[in-house]
Amino acid sequence: MKKLLIIGLLLCLMSGCQKNTGTFAQGDKNLSSVFADINEQIADGAFSIPLLKDTALSEREVEALYQLDMTKIESCMVKTAAVQAQLGEIALFQVKKEHEGDVKKAIKSRKEALKKQWGAYVPEAADLLYQAKEGRIGQYYYFVLGSDSEKVVNYMQKMDA
Repeated sequence: MKKLLIIGLLLCLMSGCQKNTGTFAQGDKNLSSVFADINEQIADGAFSIPLLKDTALSEREVEALYQLDMTKIESCMVKTAAVQAQLGEIALFQVKKEHEGDVKKAIKSRKEALKKQWGAYVPEAADLLYQAKEGRIGQYYYFVLGSDSEKVVNYMQKMDA
């Protein structure tokens, strides 16, 4: 009986040691772990999307690339493909609904800039940009660019389930 009690106590203690990565819904999601999980899936071949750089863009880089007023964004993380010409990018913006229009406009601007930059050199650029996904998960607005953008979005949505 003592053994069962000790085992039960250990199980209770161990269940409390799980890594808490927050939630998209609460707005406290650990974005670094989200990107690490996605990059791991890419490396394992689960997603046909270019491998992302290890480091995220700085706020200043995001502001310049997206033509976005960063004062309207609570936080963000944007990672681009390790090889730029492969056209892969994932952006997560924690933004209130009242500023969502600004983010949508910024994503449109970013897509147009990418099309202008790579359209003549990368044959599938127009298709990739057309198939790119954007939308809301909890308090975050996302932009996913890559062949399997829909799979990546579904994966992120399941992270909160």
